[in-house]
Amino acid sequence: MAKEFISPIKKNSDRLTVAILGALSLYRNKSVGPVSLLNIDGQNLSYKQLTAIRNVYPLAEIYLTTGYYSNQVISNRPSGLRIIENQLYENSGHSEELRLVDNASLGDRYLILDGDVLPDSESLLCMNNHGSCILVKNESSDNVGAVSDSGVLQILSYGLPNRWCKIVMLQKKEVEIMRKFISKREKGRYYLHEIINFIVNHGGVINIVKAQGNIESINI
Repeated sequence: MAKEFISPIKKNSDRLTVAILGALSLYRNKSVGPVSLLNIDGQNLSYKQLTAIRNVYPLAEIYLTTGYYSNQVISNRPSGLRIIENQLYENSGHSEELRLVDNASLGDRYLILDGDVLPDSESLLCMNNHGSCILVKNESSDNVGAVSDSGVLQILSYGLPNRWCKIVMLQKKEVEIMRKFISKREKGRYYLHEIINFIVNHGGVINIVKAQGNIESINI
């Protein structure tokens, strides 16, 4: 019997993959429907996300992961936005969504954002030329904040100053550490800030970048 060999997808180190992690954001808000379809100034949130990202990274592969009400999201997605459905969204976290995106993408660099984040082009431009990095605002909140040392991230945790904008850029070594983490099925329930902490704790270097624009998180 002939053996069947499946070649792994060859990654392109110059290509950027954008992952908008929407499955959990959609599931948390059953009363209002999918967050990506929320009307923001006359346009769906997903359209505004895509526009801001395309303004800065016109050649990027852009993926939106879905779970709750996937059919609605797929039917109303803007052109150029690729959809990946996380069928295990009720029992998994961001790590499973990233695993699904990484299995499909061709890029070897990552821009990752939570599905309820509305980025602006100015803030995204701030991340260029900083290697692996996260965006923060110089303010405190009950949400996840950052502790840094000489501009390098030490930990993300709730209640810290320097509020994290829920966006991260990963390159080279940090992408490899991420892949090792998300490839383990037992790690499938982890959130994005926990994945970033794992990267830092295993030798990754993630720089802190202050957001310059008007980046928002949609609160419902």
